[in-house]
Amino acid sequence: MTRQDRHPPTRSALDRCTTRCRHRASASDVRRRLLGALLLAGMTGALVAMSTPAGAAGADATSLADAVFDPAIIASLRYRYEFVDQDGFARDANASTLRLRLGVKTRAWRGLSFTIEGEGVAHLGPERFNDTVNGRTAFPVVADPENVVLNRVFGRWQVRDWIAVDAGRQAINLDNQRFIGSVGWRQNDQTMDTAGLVLTPARTVRIEARYVWRVNRIFGPDSPVGVWKGNDIVLLNGRATLARGIEFGAYAYLLDIPAAAAKSSQTYGARLKGARRITGPLSLLYRLEYARQSDHARNPTNFARDYWRLETGLKAHGAHLKFGLERLEGKDGVAFQTPLATLHAFNGWADKFLTTPPAGLEERSIDLGWKPQGAAWAKRLKLGFVFHHFSADRGGATYGREYDALISGKLPWGVVLTGKFARYEAKSLGTDSSKFWLMAAFAF
Repeated sequence: MTRQDRHPPTRSALDRCTTRCRHRASASDVRRRLLGALLLAGMTGALVAMSTPAGAAGADATSLADAVFDPAIIASLRYRYEFVDQDGFARDANASTLRLRLGVKTRAWRGLSFTIEGEGVAHLGPERFNDTVNGRTAFPVVADPENVVLNRVFGRWQVRDWIAVDAGRQAINLDNQRFIGSVGWRQNDQTMDTAGLVLTPARTVRIEARYVWRVNRIFGPDSPVGVWKGNDIVLLNGRATLARGIEFGAYAYLLDIPAAAAKSSQTYGARLKGARRITGPLSLLYRLEYARQSDHARNPTNFARDYWRLETGLKAHGAHLKFGLERLEGKDGVAFQTPLATLHAFNGWADKFLTTPPAGLEERSIDLGWKPQGAAWAKRLKLGFVFHHFSADRGGATYGREYDALISGKLPWGVVLTGKFARYEAKSLGTDSSKFWLMAAFAF
């Protein structure tokens, strides 16, 4: 006699199990139906978009009816295969995901316009990866969970030529996204529920002030850390282009995040970047940035840490060679953090430094890229290689090194194909990892 025969489950236990199973199946069915409806609507939108004369939806509407009933269609598809081989896991991750976005943007009427966009992410084939909510912890993480969400919905009012206000759910990207970004590499954007003011008093000047009360993170609404609510976040950013193409910028970011109090901080910084022609097609590239971060609001720790980024290089005939040094200070177990950044774009594509280690981070990098010139087909190509060396800001320990490579090309009909590779070799932090991506994107 088996253990189950000796102690059969009670009726109530069976009922609870059945209820849970039905709930999971029901939620999955609803998600699939919503995604199917979104996909059908997306194909319909694509046909409408391709049949709309160029520029027809871009002009200001002469009446409210024109604005509402003759909008611009927003539609895009993105397929990605991601492979992860990471030490410490007996099995590799193989993720095949598809993202569809569909929305509309009304034509401006008396300066007022609205944008609404839905997003669906589907897993194609077996889930041989940990998407952070599916419980497949035997596999490495590929943070692209299935979901159907309202990605963007906001209104914008162009009060004057140089004054605009907006409110709603948006993808916010400031500067190079080192501090504030939408994490566009992942299938699900990081968006913010926000109200903002944008001033452009001159063609070369832009000032943006923004208040954020909710952050919708890439992990989706099913994750316990997928949404940060009740925030008191103030973002101030300004930039001006000076003589000879020199760009100067300054910013202040005050983050009060109740759901992650240790990430609450105030950061003040400035940057200077530009390109100076040396001779013929050869130009000198440079960037200098400094920021100071300290505790703010509910953060229980008293600290103040520095950030430095120095970058220089040469550019000619579509090719560039850049040398970079980035330093995020760490001391007494507390380091400079950037919780709202597009982190995949910094410190290596293997994503080993999404959180700055307690001893801080110092990265030295060599960035080599080339956009071929000449024939039209060649101009659609992009190739890149980046080498990173990572070490502790304090103590001098070597964390590891990484090699990243990229090839991307634009095909007819607006299809963009991208291949990426990242290899992280650990010394004292993390584990050896190899990642490979193959992606196809199409915007209608």
